[in-house]
Amino acid sequence: MKRAMRATHSTIRNILLLFIAILITLFVVLKSGISINHLTVASFTVDGLYLKLDKKLILKAERITIPAMKKKEALPDIGVLLDQIKEILHYFQTIELKEVNFKNDHYSILYTDQIFYMVNDLFEVAIHEISRMGDELQAIIDLVYLKQYDIRLSGNLVYDYKRDKALIRGNVEYLDIEADFLIRKQKNDLSFAVKSEEFSQLKPLVEQFKLPPKIRRASNRCLIRSKPKHFSRML
Repeated sequence: MKRAMRATHSTIRNILLLFIAILITLFVVLKSGISINHLTVASFTVDGLYLKLDKKLILKAERITIPAMKKKEALPDIGVLLDQIKEILHYFQTIELKEVNFKNDHYSILYTDQIFYMVNDLFEVAIHEISRMGDELQAIIDLVYLKQYDIRLSGNLVYDYKRDKALIRGNVEYLDIEADFLIRKQKNDLSFAVKSEEFSQLKPLVEQFKLPPKIRRASNRCLIRSKPKHFSRML
């Protein structure tokens, strides 16, 4: 019995020493940084992977290709998913993904200083202080840039994902127009209000956007009568 106990003790000690040696080696390697040219994991491909341990983990990749799902999967609970993402991000100082390919879409993603930044061909988004209070998702929107229209938005988001109810309040910039906006969404219903300062370029606004008929008719009358110097509208 004593011999078996000594053997068991010796085995456990050796296993612990092995794990300690592995952790020390991993720590030293991560401190120096690990580079992998190409990696394939479960149909995901990663090129130019770099991983380093500083205060927290630093992850960089030149290119990531995400495979398309062959069958539709049930959407996960948003609250649980958000908690899982926050738990993972807690261990990272920086995540820099220069090119993420999914189907025909291409993205660049950067996470640093608790700011999430994403760019593709259509838009740029920067948000921070993403949090969950019960069933509500809250975030500060530093920037939403719509490239096609050259519009910049910023503000605050509150989204109740159980009720599918959202409130976005903030500021929008387009040409020489600066305005405050309020957007409310409840399931399929969407309402918004925009209040601007005075601006001088009404024609580009009328031509580029599908404004409500009443606003379009009023705007056209202004354009026909004369070339106004300034406008201020509540949309």
